Parts: sequence; C-alpha cells; structure tokens
Amino acid sequence: MAGDLRRRFGLREKPRPKRLLHVSLCYLGEWDAIPPSMLFDGLAAAAAVRMRPFKLTFRRAVSFRQGKPALVLRADEGRQEVLSLHAQLALSLLNRGVSVRVQPKLEPHMTLLYDYRSVPETILSEPIVWTAKSFVLVNSFVGEGRHVDIEEWPLLG
Repeated sequence: MAGDLRRRFGLREKPRPKRLLHVSLCYLGEWDAIPPSMLFDGLAAAAAVRMRPFKLTFRRAVSFRQGKPALVLRADEGRQEVLSLHAQLALSLLNRGVSVRVQPKLEPHMTLLYDYRSVPETILSEPIVWTAKSFVLVNSFVGEGRHVDIEEWPLLG
C-alpha cells in the first residue's frame, strides 16, 4: 500500500518497516532510559484499562504536516474506540501520577512514511481492516527506526 501511494504521488522516501507500524495512544516522553518509577506506574495504569476488542478500518491516506510531513492512514471505523482507549489510558496514567499529553483532538492514524512532498486526502482502493485485540507499551528509539515492546495487555472488555 505504501509503495503504491509512493509511486502514485512521486514520493522519494522509503516506507517504514512493517515492524514499526502502529497506532499511537499516549506519548509519555523521551529519555535515555525510562525512569523506573514511571515504568512501574505506567505498567500498573495500563493493566487497569478495560475495553473490548474492536475492528479498526483505514479507508483514507493523507499527509499530516508536523515538521517533515508524514503520509498516514486515517482511521474510519474504530476511530471512536481508539479515542476511548486513549482517554481511559490517559486517565489511568494521570491517576497514577504519570505525566501524559492528553489529546482531546487526537486523530487516530498509522504513519506509513515521511516525505517532504504532500499527498492530498486519497481514498484507498481497498480498505485495510483488522481487529485490535491488545495494546502495547513500546519503547521507541527516536531516529533509530527501532521499537522494543515492553508489555502487552489484551482487550478483554
């Protein structure tokens, strides 16, 4: 999908590796090492979240402008569930004393690549659909193209 969009719109940058594709819920900051107290409280906060699995559908691609524009897939079906999961997780983190950036205008998306050329909102030839069955605490090594999964929680309802 990313390769097709890249060719169609003359983008130069390569798509992100599949292992880095994700939908972000809460940004907790950048450190050389995660503070142990934040890790402990963050794990406890995430374990307290309760939500059922839900279907997530992406039907549109578009460039987001934040520094170097990102070509993203926008969530359609499942958008409200992602927003609910974000709100529950953010509230649980705040209740445990973990500083988190609450985003009332969060736009659920998946970044495919970064490129200085912009892509107008485009309907995909086929939607991308999957069922979200869990969420994961990820340590993202910014600029290194590397993610390490720390813990995963199932969505059980």
